[in-house]
Amino acid sequence: MTASPLDARTRSTAPRTPILNVPMLEAFRVTHGPPGLLGRFFLNVDQRLKQKGITFSFAAFEDVVEVNARNTANWGMLNPMFNPRVAYIPPGDGMCLVGRNAAGEIVATVSGKNFDARGRNFRDIVNGGEFFGLRPETNTEGAIGRITAPVAAELTGQLCYCGGVWVHPEVRGLRLAALLSRLMNACMLTLWNPDFVIGFVKDEVYGTDLQKRYGYENAQPSMYLTKDGVDLFDGILLWMTADDAAEDIARFLDVLWPEIDAAVVARRGQNAAQAG
Repeated sequence: MTASPLDARTRSTAPRTPILNVPMLEAFRVTHGPPGLLGRFFLNVDQRLKQKGITFSFAAFEDVVEVNARNTANWGMLNPMFNPRVAYIPPGDGMCLVGRNAAGEIVATVSGKNFDARGRNFRDIVNGGEFFGLRPETNTEGAIGRITAPVAAELTGQLCYCGGVWVHPEVRGLRLAALLSRLMNACMLTLWNPDFVIGFVKDEVYGTDLQKRYGYENAQPSMYLTKDGVDLFDGILLWMTADDAAEDIARFLDVLWPEIDAAVVARRGQNAAQAG
């Protein structure tokens, strides 16, 4: 499988990790990918969410672990790959975004991780234990990752995974799930310059409206994290090229965002009435 690169596959010396705990737009600069599209996307998201009382910034993974522990009633098990207490997250190859309400409480989060698969493939990364990155001293019960999706052997180069999407019930009416994955995808495009962007969904989510909102058109089963014969984590592999991800972001801005943003719909209705 050949990726269709957004730009040359050269690896920049620009910072690969955004600044933590500052407003999102101050945390990094657009380095890779189409600057006009990504700049418009980041500005649009920042402005619209602030209007809804939510501000985004990058945070430490420890913050996400704490939020997950406080919200077990509405958030399942955090993917262990995003928990630095049990997994190794290489410096510069992991980041998480959090959305805070007016009181400063985290009400939404999404995480991403980068893998250098040049000279190997995604199957090697999962089956070799690197994907989940569990530390030997904490993985005393021998949990192992495995992937059966045939396409995993074709996904090579620079690979970025987006996961850990969570939205607090109090803001789920804003339909942030569709936005969060694209927001992280955009950050990964410009900071990590991937060949492919990867995601996973549970079997029961695949094919539903929720899964379709994430923007992936390619899917194959399956990937697992197994301990003592029990699957702790399983999902259907989703993937797209970097160009696909950029096109999905453009489509989201022009088509999907107006459909989920009531303010945009209201303005369209007013404009139509005035025109009539």
